[in-house]
Amino acid sequence: MAGADEAAGPDARRPNHFDVVLRGYNTRQVNERVTRLEFDLRTATRERDLARAGNAELAKRLGAAEEELTALRERVRKFADEPLTGENVNERVRMMMELAAEEIAEQRRSAERELAEQRAALQQRRAQLEHKYNEHNDVLDREYDELKLKLSREHEQLMARARAEAAKVTRFAEERAALTVREADEHARQQTSAADEHTARMQALHNEFRSRLVAARSTAQQAAAELARMAEE
Repeated sequence: MAGADEAAGPDARRPNHFDVVLRGYNTRQVNERVTRLEFDLRTATRERDLARAGNAELAKRLGAAEEELTALRERVRKFADEPLTGENVNERVRMMMELAAEEIAEQRRSAERELAEQRAALQQRRAQLEHKYNEHNDVLDREYDELKLKLSREHEQLMARARAEAAKVTRFAEERAALTVREADEHARQQTSAADEHTARMQALHNEFRSRLVAARSTAQQAAAELARMAEE
């Protein structure tokens, strides 16, 4: 996975945490982390597919080698079953056939050893790739679960904050409504008091005007009486 880490860039080696902003984790960092995880998963899947393809190719080559060995065994068996006598072959040919049989046997043993080594190497490589793939998947699963848990906790915290803010707004609205009612009552009381004062002033002015009118009439009557008396004299 070294190539995947290099391809993912230096950010792939950052700690698995995100900066907390006003309303949760930094969206850019979360998106970058998810993108890196998806890239690593695709890389591991591609390596697994390549390993499987390599295993299939090696298995095919192994089958071809086994078929070739089977053919060689059959030829050796035929040579071994055919009797060698002075009538049909000379000593030199017999020695050459014995040497060829020994060489074939040695090649067979060498091929079997090579095939066994290749098979063991393939099995080991397959086990390593599967182990690495499983470990990588486990890491991705853990990181996904941790991220999901963090986001869930952050969501719960945001919801708690939202509920607290809603409660504050509700209390403020209720207090404001109560204050508005009190202000309206006080305003009505003030208006009523002002109206009463205005009525009292108007009544006082009316009484004063009436008193002046009565006094003026009395003065006019006295003046008229005085004029009448003076006229009689």
